[in-house]
Amino acid sequence: MQTNLIYEILLDIGLSEMSSQIYLQLLIDQNITVTKLAEILNIHRASVYNYFLELEKADLITREDKTKWDFYVESPSKLAGFLALKENRTRNLSSDLNALLPDLLNKFNTHNKRPIVKFLEGRNNFVRLFEQVLFENPEIIRFYGNTDRFYDLVGFDFQVHWSKMRAKKNIKTKLLVFYSHRLDTLKDENIAQKREIKWLPDKYNCDGAFYIYNNKVILWNTVLSRATLIEDLVICDTFLSFFNLIWDGLPVTENKNPRK
Repeated sequence: MQTNLIYEILLDIGLSEMSSQIYLQLLIDQNITVTKLAEILNIHRASVYNYFLELEKADLITREDKTKWDFYVESPSKLAGFLALKENRTRNLSSDLNALLPDLLNKFNTHNKRPIVKFLEGRNNFVRLFEQVLFENPEIIRFYGNTDRFYDLVGFDFQVHWSKMRAKKNIKTKLLVFYSHRLDTLKDENIAQKREIKWLPDKYNCDGAFYIYNNKVILWNTVLSRATLIEDLVICDTFLSFFNLIWDGLPVTENKNPRK
């Protein structure tokens, strides 16, 4: 019997360590006595009954007569159902949190006078930051800068996968970017992936970039694999104003290569 796995599952569904150990002992020997359980687990005999109550509440043991402690042990197959219920509940809570998060973040930033500043370094932290952006579920993400530098750093395949996940969550994006052949190859998917692109003139090309979403700005130094995340409403609005000024001033590209 894979007792370690079952023990971990029992803990995961909310049982105490002692109740989990008692259930495992009962699976091994359903006729084991209370005295023997207390001896094996080095606890007082009366305490065993308290843990029986926890197991009964969790539907892992069943008494037909509530006045006696004659019970039968439920099959461990029941644990699969518990895990499925927990997973479903977690999924629902996550969905509810995603719906509430933009408003909560807005209130947090409005009342929090000091900006939050974080420094990150390396590809792994970049990837985690991308995943965190999706978790926060912004309505739209705005990007300015050099996409090819990003592809070189985090990987083009990862960026394509992340874009699909973003679109699946119905998060739109606007890109103010210097021409990228790799990005241009995705032009047929722009509508499906809720992506708008405007090409910046090559003469202003740079190696960095910035992201704007919710009340946050991420400044990317892709040369040194560093990023600075600033969470501040005023700073975010300043970058947003700058972004919109350029966006509104550029013509619609219709995904044409500006170098041709």
